Amino acid sequence: QKFIKDRSMVLLSENALPGVDGRWKSSKHGGVKTIQGQNLYWGYGMTFGITYLPMERLSYDHLGDTRKGMLAGNKIDWNDGDSWTRLQNDPFSMTETVRLGPRLGSNSIGFSCHKGLKPEIPNQDNWSIVHVAGDFSVYTVCDGHGMSGHHVADISKDALPRFLLQDHRFRRQRQDALADAFEATQDLLRTADRHGLVKAGLGGTTATMVVHDRAEQKLQVGHVGDSTAILGRLGANDQLIPVQLTREHHLEMEDERKRIEATGARVEWEAGAYRAFNKHGTGAGLNVTRSLGDLDAHLECGIASFPEVKEVELLFEDKVLIVASDGVWTWMKPQEVLDILAACGAAQPAVAAERVAKEAYDRWLQETGQQAADDITVLVVDLTARDIKEQFESEEGFDGCGFSRNEEETEETTIEG
Repeated sequence: QKFIKDRSMVLLSENALPGVDGRWKSSKHGGVKTIQGQNLYWGYGMTFGITYLPMERLSYDHLGDTRKGMLAGNKIDWNDGDSWTRLQNDPFSMTETVRLGPRLGSNSIGFSCHKGLKPEIPNQDNWSIVHVAGDFSVYTVCDGHGMSGHHVADISKDALPRFLLQDHRFRRQRQDALADAFEATQDLLRTADRHGLVKAGLGGTTATMVVHDRAEQKLQVGHVGDSTAILGRLGANDQLIPVQLTREHHLEMEDERKRIEATGARVEWEAGAYRAFNKHGTGAGLNVTRSLGDLDAHLECGIASFPEVKEVELLFEDKVLIVASDGVWTWMKPQEVLDILAACGAAQPAVAAERVAKEAYDRWLQETGQQAADDITVLVVDLTARDIKEQFESEEGFDGCGFSRNEEETEETTIEG
């Protein structure tokens, strides 16, 4: 089986550098200033255009005067003595969505991935999209946990679709191939841990992978953990209603709890949730019952890497697919997410993804008194959009969160099995 180069692409996410986008507090002027791309939203309905200069300098015209600033990490020092400090509890930036969305097709796919309020560790969410024009797409979302969870998530979001597409059963026995891709990824993590390439003993990730078969109008879904996928289906009064594609693999699920206890592991209530420990009452204490990585918990606490797999035939009423990490679902209900999508309009998945992520983040801050927020990833797929047939290109080749034009990376999108 062969996927032709010029019909294939892989879109990979990476943790974004801080940059200048975000919300800033001025030492001289009241209110919060927001920078998004080349726009500075000053407040009071005022917007200014920003000019970016070499050596992390920038300027804008403010009421007839030109202000010049220098970016230094989380501060901007201006030539008039003003100093802006980045609001650490608001990491949101639309740079990547705005820059990449139109190339991916703003009428087709939107994505948003942001770090939560966890200063001690990096963004542990990760995601990937494989798109073969006129044929199929594969969407993967991973949510890492533990001190090395970001490394496990990064490996898994690449390995899962690669193992799936290399499987000779991909066309005819896709559900079997999907299940085995998870087990192959777990074997890869074991090998990488044994050779000291990643610490997967106490670090792991959830993983949800959805194959969108455009020709057959079907979805095949495989998942471990609690990164949830839903459909938005048009119901009465033309309202989108949620159709759950996955369930959360938590110890609150009776069948999952019984499976864990049958292995000899102990389930105890700790820190606001049921958690799995080894027979001595020690160990990782995970609430999720299935994951990738987490080698110690798999060995001692009954945690499993085999996924739940299902196939869904798409109906005419199925308008949108959402795959998101639990940073979204902790404080938001599926219907609330769909209502945001509906308000954004059918042809605005990139905008919708960012708004869902921002709302989820604000809910975290509200519910925790500004003390905590999980990492947040949202993929929004417009199932009604015309397939994207043009080749995807970036002006400067692979730009950290985009498409590759160089030969080495292009070869990765040509898979033979």
